Order: sequence, then C-alpha cells, then structure tokens
Amino acid sequence: MYNANGDKLIRKFLPVQLYDIHGIELWFEELSAQGLILDSFGVRSAIFRVGSPEPGVRYRLEPMTYWDRSVDYEKNEAYAQEGWEYVDFISKYYYIYRCRDASAPDLHTDPETQSLVFDRMFKRRLPVFLLFIPLRVYDYLTFPFAVAKNGAQMLSEIRYSLVVVPWLEILNLLLAPWAIAVFAAYLWRTWKIWQLRCQLKQGIPLDEGRRYPRSLVRSAATWTVPVVSLLLMFLFVFFRSIPPFTYYQMLKPETELSAPLFSLYDVELEEGYELPLNNDYERSPSPFSVNYDVSQGFGWKGGWRNNLDTQEAQLEIVLYDTRSPAFAQSVLDHRESGDGWHALSYPGVDELYANAPHHGEPSRGWLLLRGRAGSRYISIMIDGVKDPWTHIDRFLHDLAQMEDA
Repeated sequence: MYNANGDKLIRKFLPVQLYDIHGIELWFEELSAQGLILDSFGVRSAIFRVGSPEPGVRYRLEPMTYWDRSVDYEKNEAYAQEGWEYVDFISKYYYIYRCRDASAPDLHTDPETQSLVFDRMFKRRLPVFLLFIPLRVYDYLTFPFAVAKNGAQMLSEIRYSLVVVPWLEILNLLLAPWAIAVFAAYLWRTWKIWQLRCQLKQGIPLDEGRRYPRSLVRSAATWTVPVVSLLLMFLFVFFRSIPPFTYYQMLKPETELSAPLFSLYDVELEEGYELPLNNDYERSPSPFSVNYDVSQGFGWKGGWRNNLDTQEAQLEIVLYDTRSPAFAQSVLDHRESGDGWHALSYPGVDELYANAPHHGEPSRGWLLLRGRAGSRYISIMIDGVKDPWTHIDRFLHDLAQMEDA
C-alpha cells in the first residue's frame, strides 16, 4: 500500500506486549535504522513508511492524559521546539514522539505518571474479572465434584454426542483446552500488569533491559481457533452433505442396501400407492460410528386422499454401527424414554423396546422399535404396512447375525 505522497507503506505487528514501554520504543528505533519510519499505529500493529535508514532516531512513549485520546497541542508545540515531533497515539495509553536531533534533551516520564497507563489497562480488564472470572473459577473448582457425582452420566452424554454429532463434539472437546490456555494466559498477563503498576506507584522505574514478547503465533491461535471452530460448526450444521462426512442417495427399486437395512420397495404394499414423497438413504461415517438412515414415505391415490402431502406408508430406519457397545448403549439410554415403551426380547438382541400406545400391544400396521445389539443401535418406525412384524423380524434376524459374525 501507498500513502498520498506515493510512499510505500508496510504494516508490521507489534512483537511485544502493550505494557512493555521500553520494548515498543526500542522496536521503533530498530526499524528506523533499517529504513522503516513510523507513520501511524493501528490495532496491535504499526504502519511504516519505506525510506532511507535513520540510525540514532529516538522514540518515546508518554502516558495519555485524556481518556478520549485528545491531543495536547500546547505540549506538542513545546516538545517540537525541543526537537520532538508528535507521531500518533497507541489505543488509550500512549502518545508517540520522535526525535532526529541527537543533541535534543531526552523526554522523561516519572514512574508515577507511567503508572497511569497500567491503571487504565487494569481497569479495562476489571469488568472481565468481576463478571467472567468468578464464573470460570467456580466452574473449574466444582468440576471435580461434578465428575465424582455425575461422571458416568457426563461420559454417556459425550459418547452420545460423538455418535450423533461427532464433528461438533470433537470441536467442543478441542475448544476446552484452548479455553483453559487462554484463561491462564489472561490471568498471568493481568497479574503482570498489576505487578508493574505497583512497582511504578512505589516510584521504581521499569527495567529497560526486561522484555515482554508478544507471540504472533499465539495471538493468531487465540482468535483463529474460535473463529475456525464456529465456521466449521456452521458448515456441519447447515451443510451436512459436505464430503466426506455425509453421503446421500435417492432410493430406487434396484438399490442394494447394506444389511440389515431394507426399504418400502421390499415391502408388499397394496395397490394404489403413489411414487415416494421422500425417498432418502444417508450414510455418515465418523471415527466413532457409521450411521445409516433410511427415510421413505408413500402417498395414496384416489378419493379424498388424493392429496399427496399426506404420507400413508412410511418407513424410517436408523442404524448406528458404533465402535463399542458403550457408544450404542449411550444412544439407547438417551433415546429410550417417555411413556408407552415396553421391553421385548429377541435372540441376539441385547435390549429391545417397542412403543405400543394401543391397548399395550403394537398395533397392526404401525410399529416403533428401539434397541441395541452389541455395538449397534437400531431405531425402526414402520407405518401403513399390513403386518410390519414380518419385515421387522427379518431386520432383527440379520442384525443378530451381524453381531454374531
């Protein structure tokens, strides 16, 4: 980029902390010796004009005397007469002055005046301490007690999420250590500002040889991790068809499904059913489970039921082929709840429940089952079939054989 005079401009990020007064001054002076003359200061970065090297140029930071960044023109005029030109300001903390005259007297700011900068820095962090830090500290202190009391349930919820929404849960688990690291760094930096403030209040100058570096990689990670995570969460939630996470297919009569799955094309329906209103097959692999979902719905042709928005024959099969029986059990425990569920038994199936609201027995033509066979979780809803048990029995038989194999 270039300024209005055609001079080339370069932006560089601040390599030290904002409270490192001597470090910032030294950085400006080193770059001036390399031909980069400070033009202005931005957000944690400075813009330099490319020119001739100017060794010996001095930079000094003076604490701001106004909260609204107002410029003290009388002071700047007095400094200019002594050889110091005003350059810019840094946030609400410093005024930047530059001097090219080696004989000009050096600017001096007493420690108590410099402490005003650290007062402002600490006050800007104080709302975070009052509102956020106590909650975080409470969470971290009570977390071991929560694990001791509800650890099994918490672990079951994590396993459930790793099966149903694996990528979202992985991001959540990755964000946890990031949040702890950012929290610890924030506490350490705030403590350091408080220490330096107390030192200056006592009239002890800052150590000019002590540096407080600011890592560009660490700063980028601090903001990049949550931004990328939120973007990925958005993509996973609203664009689940992004390969390789989810595979979709429109079912056809000749489609071969993985055992024990089946479709309404395999069921003998009465004549008069229209083409499927929805006819989807979905396969979603993850490190913890391969999830299958069959969803079909047929309409009825003729009479007042000519409205094809009404599904008269439906089939929904959900099969989670997990890596461990514990994962499948977590899904079953999470899903098998509410009224109307009755325990059933089937050879080779560990747990099986049917929802039978009609007289305590599954009605003919309608059935909802949930169960677990080893490391596989199953959920079946079938409606509009004269005798659903024939097809359910085939499904459970194939499922038991898969588990035995």
